[in-house]
Amino acid sequence: EYNGSSTFSVLSGISQIRKVTLSGTGVRTMPNNALSVCDTLIINGPTVAFNSGNSVIIGDADTDRLEIQLGSVSLANATNVVINGDFIMSGGSFTGAGGTSITITDDINFSGGTLDINNTDIILNGTTQQLIDGNFTGTASLQNLTINNSSSEGVRVNSGGVEIDGLLTLTDGLVNTDASRTLTLTSTGDWTDASTASYVTGPITKNDVAVASTYEFPVGKTERYAPAAIANIGLGGENWTAEYFTSTGAFSESSFDTSDPGSGFNALSDIISQDRWEITGSGTGPDNDAQIRLTYGTHHTIVDINDLRVVWWNTAQNRWENQGGTIAGDASGGTIVSENFIDFSTQQFGLGQAPEIALPVEMIYFTASLDDGDAVLDWATASELNNDRFEVERSVDGVNFESIGQVSGNGTTDIQQDYQYIDIAPRQGLNYYRLKQVDFDGAFEYSEIVFVDFTDRKVQFKAIAYPNPTSKDEINIRLSTGDELAPVEIQIIDFNGRVFYANQIVPDELSNNYRLNINEELASGVYLVLVRQREQTQQIRLMIR
Repeated sequence: EYNGSSTFSVLSGISQIRKVTLSGTGVRTMPNNALSVCDTLIINGPTVAFNSGNSVIIGDADTDRLEIQLGSVSLANATNVVINGDFIMSGGSFTGAGGTSITITDDINFSGGTLDINNTDIILNGTTQQLIDGNFTGTASLQNLTINNSSSEGVRVNSGGVEIDGLLTLTDGLVNTDASRTLTLTSTGDWTDASTASYVTGPITKNDVAVASTYEFPVGKTERYAPAAIANIGLGGENWTAEYFTSTGAFSESSFDTSDPGSGFNALSDIISQDRWEITGSGTGPDNDAQIRLTYGTHHTIVDINDLRVVWWNTAQNRWENQGGTIAGDASGGTIVSENFIDFSTQQFGLGQAPEIALPVEMIYFTASLDDGDAVLDWATASELNNDRFEVERSVDGVNFESIGQVSGNGTTDIQQDYQYIDIAPRQGLNYYRLKQVDFDGAFEYSEIVFVDFTDRKVQFKAIAYPNPTSKDEINIRLSTGDELAPVEIQIIDFNGRVFYANQIVPDELSNNYRLNINEELASGVYLVLVRQREQTQQIRLMIR
């Protein structure tokens, strides 16, 4: 035990000393160019300063440690501390500095005191599992953390939580987390170098993700690296969490959409049972949406990657549903991005297969409008295959529908067909409508849902843009409901507010499909279509291929 007040240099290079305790209230300065100090160094009272340029080695076995019980410890710039054992802090204070590093081969335990990493790099390079215990959050958050653990167990957040303000470098080894022992990249935090050798096996959170951006999570499990990303985010500044699982689990792979591709795509043939991603967005409201990018690899049995789709678990319908998919890669592996935007809370995603088939009916539009006391439904088809009829269904809650009539189809045709049905007895309040298209053999599929509002005969304003996704030369706008006299203003902007199209159009021109004449070049990506009439404004997210 040393309680003097002079420079602590007597032990420099003497590795055979088992344990040193620095006590008292004086100032202790670690010597320059120190080598191995001792096996265990306990600081219990004094102020200890590591001089600039120091290279200090403490311990040579897992049972050794640097332990701060009381007092103050600080690192100067360009200090490197190697702890061949544990880093333990139960009291006192620790202040790091830029250009410094602490390399630890065993566990980290922070149970008390004041911890200010202050740009110090923490490197975990053990050969057995390393545990992180304590709340490394807020002012005690880590700056740069490097995982370089060669064991099969890697590093485990064993209690509390870890926040990273700088860079998480995944060089080697797994990072094990769960719902109560968390890993969070703060608004300034990020990650790099993840691979099949190093990734996060549980949930990981990224705070304050920017609007319209794409962010990928370095997740995986059981020797499978399977990153997932949120893309073209609709609401900025929110926190997002992702976790990967090696099975669909309780979300049965045998429950999926086979006859009703209500998401706008052809029916699924099967769900791949080896994958599931759980993604959570903290925001609320209609703008809290995003596309999803998932990873596929050689562990999948895929006959044709062109059949691969992103699927989403519809909790209300208790089934997986097709969300489309744009593929980048080949049969050996790649990524797939959903074509649909998903509204977020906590959602489940997976991979499915949906062989391309000829659609029985290619719908151009389906709208509902008010005419005195009637609800007028108009729709048109570009082509039909064995189309027997349309059954018109109505609902007052948007969930439970009843059939109120039918309109005969035109069998097989590739000429545009226009249809109309008038509901002469709509209910007071909101009325939702959908079409059940039925083939000659009894097979059927549903259209999108449209609505009118008969609450005090109030006219609801609604516009649609189609097709979506599309090219800049094929952007059509149709007014579903709204004031028949007030002009309609249409703008197309990007998420930086740049205007690519602006025009004022009379409602009559929008009662049928109105094609926009875009003079500006539109690069591939997501844009906002702003449609205004009187005091109402509708935003439509439009994807340009």
